[in-house]
Amino acid sequence: MLAIARQRMLGQSFKKILPAVSVLRSYSSAAKQITVREALNSALDEEMSADPKVFLMGEEVGEYQGAYKITKGLLEKYGPERVLDTPITEAGFTGIGVGAAYCGLKPVVEFMTFNFSMQAIDHIINSAAKSNYMSAGQISVPIVFRGPNGAAAGVGAQHSQCYAAWYASCPGLKVLSPYNSEDARGLLKAAIRDPDPVVFLENELLYGESFPVSDEVLDSSFCLPIGKAKIEREGKDVTITAFSKMVGYALKVCLLCSVYLDKLYVSSTAGYARKIKIMSLLYQIRHGHSNKGKKVLAVGIENKISVIDTPLRASLTLLLRLKNTFEKLCLEQVLLKSVKEKLCLSTSMSNAKQNLSGEKLEDEPGDSGSHAAEMLEKDGIYAEVINLRSIRPLDRSTINASVRKTNRLITVEEGFPQHGLGAEICASVVEESFSYLDAPVERIAGADVPMPYAANLERMAVPQVEDIVRAAKRACYRSVPLAATA
Repeated sequence: MLAIARQRMLGQSFKKILPAVSVLRSYSSAAKQITVREALNSALDEEMSADPKVFLMGEEVGEYQGAYKITKGLLEKYGPERVLDTPITEAGFTGIGVGAAYCGLKPVVEFMTFNFSMQAIDHIINSAAKSNYMSAGQISVPIVFRGPNGAAAGVGAQHSQCYAAWYASCPGLKVLSPYNSEDARGLLKAAIRDPDPVVFLENELLYGESFPVSDEVLDSSFCLPIGKAKIEREGKDVTITAFSKMVGYALKVCLLCSVYLDKLYVSSTAGYARKIKIMSLLYQIRHGHSNKGKKVLAVGIENKISVIDTPLRASLTLLLRLKNTFEKLCLEQVLLKSVKEKLCLSTSMSNAKQNLSGEKLEDEPGDSGSHAAEMLEKDGIYAEVINLRSIRPLDRSTINASVRKTNRLITVEEGFPQHGLGAEICASVVEESFSYLDAPVERIAGADVPMPYAANLERMAVPQVEDIVRAAKRACYRSVPLAATA
């Protein structure tokens, strides 16, 4: 595929047609596509329109239209009485929200990140979750706590934690975690309509990602059931359970990219291979985001720009060997209307060159939009991928039915491994379907350390696509078990 890149280097403007490597989803062109952000926004809008008791509150949800623009346009439509900007005090406005729910209103409380919900955990656990039980059913608490959960990118240990297992361990709460636009729209509507407190765990990196939706999903009456998982892909050899962003990882395969001092090799499992000679490598690469939720990675090659266009959740990672002289490239503006439209790129190159010396880095694989299940199929492994959707209540029947068919289980989650959701799923399968297992269960989770800030360490601390592929091959006895390599 060809994309038209317009670049300005050293004050000179010129145009050149450059090849772009695009990884496209195999969705029908007839399907409508909306982003997860748009799905959440439309769900809030429709529920507020249908029920005057529903109102929003949180930091910057009104005038700023949400830290991630989830509440865009709602202040203008419903006014400051139903879209409330709060001070930076999670304990304060969460307590107000729970009190409003006691009185019959339906607040939707936004946390800028669920890491900040720790400031308000007493209200969530002791006030919201337990009141219905302690009042013998006389007090209902119809409240939704929503916001981004888990790791984003480069935000450190205090902003990267996954709280799915934390809140799922508490009776009285319902915990939901959407993956795509259909999940986001249907589950948020269900959460707002539910009479019990619901913790709604979103993912920041999925907000700008587009997914196909049907007319049924776009209907105002659409709602998904709480407590029911979805089989995203059927298979017969191994069951993979995941939620939120990890569902995409369970469906993806790596696009290997090796960078050498004088040559750049880009390859994928689809058979695409291209060798590009480079005279110098970049010292700094900056990523640009478009209004369509895409990500563009620009690589400087002999004072030219080669643009690789991929979906946001399939960003390509390049590890550069730091040696000799690097040139600094600064992407000032990126506007990508769609994969098939023109790409306008404004760049500037610094005159100064910097000499850097450092240790040689190992080549690191990146992600592509291909499906991990498709990669496994090439080895004769047909994986069944389950999107959990609901963390509490957990759809144990769907999980166990799948394991009884495939006879193998892999759980994938971003959170810590000890006392995690994967451990609970494994326990359920051992209790109910142990005699059906043909291999030990495999748990893939985040590293048992606080999230590192450095990008290379951060990647090692969260599950990657290749981890899932290796686990599936181990479960199907297509590779050496971990115990044999210890």
